[in-house]
Amino acid sequence: MKGLSEDEKEHAQILTAELKALGGSVKAPSKEMLDKGLAEIFPEKIRKNSIETKDAISALKLGIRTEQRSIDFYSKNATKADEKLKRIFNKLEKMERGHKEMLEENLKYLEDDGSWYGYVPFLD
Repeated sequence: MKGLSEDEKEHAQILTAELKALGGSVKAPSKEMLDKGLAEIFPEKIRKNSIETKDAISALKLGIRTEQRSIDFYSKNATKADEKLKRIFNKLEKMERGHKEMLEENLKYLEDDGSWYGYVPFLD
């Protein structure tokens, strides 16, 4: 999970660099914009302490749904973008697909009791 977090920071850096190259500047979002963006990415109503740390399967399923929404976002926006931005969105979409595949693989092994067969999920 730490690795996924670092990848998401890299995505922000890529988009920030592109925004600056286009002459824009990064501004802190308003609370309303932040709430709207978070609601799009995380539409599930997550209650405090609703996913316990030992409930890895629920956490992985939530991560998979979130990665799919990111894939959909980048894919949709790539169709509307100019060629340079399209390449960036496609690169980010590909990264998100890799994240989703990694989460799905870990989920499969957890649901199939993979650790009984010598497999130890590799998310930290």
